[in-house]
Amino acid sequence: MDLTPSWIDRTLAWPLGQQDVRVYYQWMRLEQLDQWHHWFFLVVCLAAIVSWVVYWYRKDWHELPKTLGYALLILRLTALLGILIFFMDLQKRSERRDVRSSKVAVMVDTSLSMTMPLEETPGRDSSGPSRIAAVQKYLGQSGLLERLQKEHDTTVYRFDQGTRPSVVASFQKPVETSLRGGSLEARERLLGYLRATAWFGTVLTTLGIVLMIGSLLGRALGSSQKFLSYCILAGVVTAISGFVIMATAILRAETIPWQSLWSNEALASIQAEQIDLPTAKDQPQTPAQIAWETVLGATGTESRIGDALQSVLEQEQSSTLAAVLLLTDGRSNAGVDPQNVVSLAARQEVRIHPVGLGTDKNPTNVKILDMEAPKRVFPGDRFRIAGLVQASGMLGTQVPVQLRRRPGGGSNVGPTIEEERTLTLEGDDAITSLSFEVTPREVGPWIYELKVLAPTSDSNAADNQFESEVRVVEPNSTILILAGGPTREYQFVRNLLFREPTVQSHVFLQSSGPGVSQEAKQLLTEFPKTLAEMTKYDAVIAFDADWTKLTSEQIEVLETWVSQQAGGLIVVAGPVSTPKWAGNNGNGNRNAEILRGMVPVIMNTRGARLVSIGRFESETAWPLTVASNALATDFLQVGTSIDDSRKAWERFRGVFSFYGCYEPKPAASVLLTFSDPTTFINSAPPIYLASQFYGSGRVVFQGGGEFWRMREVGEQYFDTYYTKLVRWAGQGRLLRDSDRGMLLVDKEQAIVGEQVMVRAVLKDAQFQPLIQNEAIAKLLEPGGRSTQLRLAPLADPTQAGVYVGQYTTRKTGTYEVQLPIGSLAEQVLLTQQTIVRVPALEIQRPQRNDPLLSELASKTGGTYSLGLSGLDTIVSSIKPREQVNYLPNAPDNEFRQRLNALLMALIAGALSLEWLTRRLSRLA
Repeated sequence: MDLTPSWIDRTLAWPLGQQDVRVYYQWMRLEQLDQWHHWFFLVVCLAAIVSWVVYWYRKDWHELPKTLGYALLILRLTALLGILIFFMDLQKRSERRDVRSSKVAVMVDTSLSMTMPLEETPGRDSSGPSRIAAVQKYLGQSGLLERLQKEHDTTVYRFDQGTRPSVVASFQKPVETSLRGGSLEARERLLGYLRATAWFGTVLTTLGIVLMIGSLLGRALGSSQKFLSYCILAGVVTAISGFVIMATAILRAETIPWQSLWSNEALASIQAEQIDLPTAKDQPQTPAQIAWETVLGATGTESRIGDALQSVLEQEQSSTLAAVLLLTDGRSNAGVDPQNVVSLAARQEVRIHPVGLGTDKNPTNVKILDMEAPKRVFPGDRFRIAGLVQASGMLGTQVPVQLRRRPGGGSNVGPTIEEERTLTLEGDDAITSLSFEVTPREVGPWIYELKVLAPTSDSNAADNQFESEVRVVEPNSTILILAGGPTREYQFVRNLLFREPTVQSHVFLQSSGPGVSQEAKQLLTEFPKTLAEMTKYDAVIAFDADWTKLTSEQIEVLETWVSQQAGGLIVVAGPVSTPKWAGNNGNGNRNAEILRGMVPVIMNTRGARLVSIGRFESETAWPLTVASNALATDFLQVGTSIDDSRKAWERFRGVFSFYGCYEPKPAASVLLTFSDPTTFINSAPPIYLASQFYGSGRVVFQGGGEFWRMREVGEQYFDTYYTKLVRWAGQGRLLRDSDRGMLLVDKEQAIVGEQVMVRAVLKDAQFQPLIQNEAIAKLLEPGGRSTQLRLAPLADPTQAGVYVGQYTTRKTGTYEVQLPIGSLAEQVLLTQQTIVRVPALEIQRPQRNDPLLSELASKTGGTYSLGLSGLDTIVSSIKPREQVNYLPNAPDNEFRQRLNALLMALIAGALSLEWLTRRLSRLA
């Protein structure tokens, strides 16, 4: 049974004096009286007891003044009332009001299409701010988030090619910060009130007892004045009233010692818990403190609006999500169809308010969409530069396209026009390709630039050119071919490199005897033993080699040559020799341990049985799965373009066997995996091709020797793969800038938004590993902006002098890393470049998708706003969706203890005063 349930005001309550707590009292004994006869029996018993007491007390006081008799009756009934309250078991309880704040999700599209102009502004130099730049400025300066935060917990998400959006910032609805039980000022005020009440009750109780005892003593000494009996009755009533008032103060001050009610001690010194005032460090971030330009950079290669909405709606299924503000151009080009998410939003009663950015028409514009050129070529080798041109609003317009060339390496020499053609532009979103044939003559780095001379109606002059660096290098590469036996893969590659005029191939076939003929420039009878012998090679390609047959000195020379001399190592696994060093048999073998440390995968050492470490001699071929962005790796580009290469790998029917490796090393790049799902372990497929830096060199692991089967698709694909592979692995030695060091990047081509890993291997003047806290390089971005790039020492004591860092590509063009080493007099500049492109998927159709965004709004009850200006109206229309729950707390034990103590004092005091009155009045 609830007694006096009520909300307690924050300024008057003590420990539970918060707006989220409700205090109520219960008579626990009455809760058990659930039948009518229980109540009847209780009332009859109470009436009988009271009647019996009144009856006998009236008989006692017939010789006494009536007022003295009433005093005795009140004392006895007070004691009985105390016993009754104790029997009824009064308890103090509370319910906590748990309020889950309303939520609003602000979702910002950060795909590359958001870098397009916000509005169509004709004129080559009037492109205006981009869509994402307008969003960044609006969130930081408009006060939108502050207005939302007043009534909702507001979370800002970014979404692009990921299946789940990323949280950028969260702003919680502000709540009144107070100390436990209310503000300190209110608690000090309440303490003063309770102290006054306690003192008032104490004074009344004392006065009542003194008045009562004094009157009793007067009667006992023989005075027969009538007023003394009235004084006794007044003293009893006064003492009981004062005790009740004092007890009320004690019960209300349960969070502090009751004795402190009669002291002047400050609240802060007597409060049980420590009072911690909020500090500046505890204050949450405000929207103005967020670097929106950094956290909302538009770098995504896809726009997955459906995936992002579905993820947020599934995450917020607690019915507190009031609305979703969707800031996008509406060009969803991957993942779940946004229209399929409408039903989920409708079921949850979540309104989607799209904000359309950009224009509903393609801007009048022509641009160089992409450019493909080889990273390096040899003098006299004719190569092709291909470009893609896209235009809108210029159907039939003829524009000149120039191929320009200028020296690279930081030279200030201006470009020269190599060739110029006239191109007739096609319809909106159509892509026109063109190519130029180039024959390099001079060794060194050269910057080739495609530039379209656009008409004055072009809306964006910044995308009229695209450039790429081509390095013309000396053609002589020396490759060491090592094979455990004459496998078919080995024979094809041996013959290929023997015919290649730019390659000097040396062959060491471990299974052959003296006098065996091999197609090679030089036939070896043993593996090199010294570093001097190894330095004449640029790369080693090993086909199922038996490394356990080499001496420890030969393996250590190989490891030093790779890590310090930038040598390239290609390890091709096989069924015969690979298990000897990679499997269980290699445990404890020094050679095997060194090789396992160099390859980019964790080798499977579960046993020597082939069935436990992979699959060989299968009856079915399985395709190889190309990892995301793996085609940016040069040697996987086996076709004339990236699209041609992708199609070639798709047509390749696959391989029959593999060596079972499932876990890449931390710095490794997985390029190809085996696709048979029956071979997966914990959903992880076997790794078929992976690469990594090892010191200053590169190591490639290939899980089998069956790429000769690619000749079925086209002989040129097999030839291109292995030719590029050996050159890629050995490029560290081909492109050495100095004996003092080497600079390498893990991607020669990248997509906007990707990270590029940079590795520097540096030596001091004595050609020993350079040891210092960091190396400072310069990063030149497209457009000429330069920033510092800090390279930290590699956390591996075995690779001293190796420094690593990374940067994120944020725009198209060529990124160049420059690292000076040495003194000013003998300074050498190490350089590496990465070409950054944009997927055509994001920029082919940059116009705003009004039909989709309007449908999202109409089917969920939201409002579609054209541009950011309509957000004010939308924000004011969003109604909070708070969730309120009541959570019961345990009984207040401190209240119970104090109440019981006060009842005992009341009962004992009343009975003692009654006994004293009887004694002094000469009653039994």
